[in-house]
Amino acid sequence: MIEYLPGSAPAVADLTAEIEYVGGPRGGQREERQLRPKVIEAEGGEYDRSVHCADDGALRYVWKPRPTEPPERSV
Repeated sequence: MIEYLPGSAPAVADLTAEIEYVGGPRGGQREERQLRPKVIEAEGGEYDRSVHCADDGALRYVWKPRPTEPPERSV
C-alpha cells in the first residue's frame, strides 16, 4: 500500500480502473474493474492484489496457486 503525505494523494477519480493478472490461468489479461478486492478467486488458486504500476497505472493481481495434497501412500 502506498502511503502519501497529507494532501498529496491522487483523487480516487484519477486512479485507473484497469487491472492486469500476473501468472496463473488469466496471466497477461487485463480488464476494467471498479471494485478491486484484496483477493480474486480462480480455479486452482487465487489472485492477490499487488501494486499499481508507475508506467501504466494498472493494478496488478499476482497468482497464488492452492497447495495440492500429496498423494496417499500405500503401506
